Amino acid sequence: MFFKSTFVQIVKINVLSSKISESIEQLEERGFEKTIDSIAEYSPNADLYFKQVNSKQYIIFNHYNKSKRQELQGFDCWLSTYQSKNDIGKKKAIHTKDIQLTFDFVEDWQLLTDYL
Repeated sequence: MFFKSTFVQIVKINVLSSKISESIEQLEERGFEKTIDSIAEYSPNADLYFKQVNSKQYIIFNHYNKSKRQELQGFDCWLSTYQSKNDIGKKKAIHTKDIQLTFDFVEDWQLLTDYL
């Protein structure tokens, strides 16, 4: 029984690890840039993936809990306004609207069609 329980946990961790890696790969392939949330606006020291959608608006994904166990990690998606992309992760956004918390890259991607 212990072996089966441990095996199931290992499989779940591997699936979650793969899901996080695939999500990051998808963001990179779609031209999202990366910075660090050094002011903890979205999540302390989170990796932020962002893409400009108009003159001052950006879609932002924060990779929360990146230093914790795989099953605690994920991504939130935001639409945020900044003076410049250089401000992302360094200065508070002028305006932020959540698009989807705990973003699922398969189920929720259609939420971005109006912006991309």
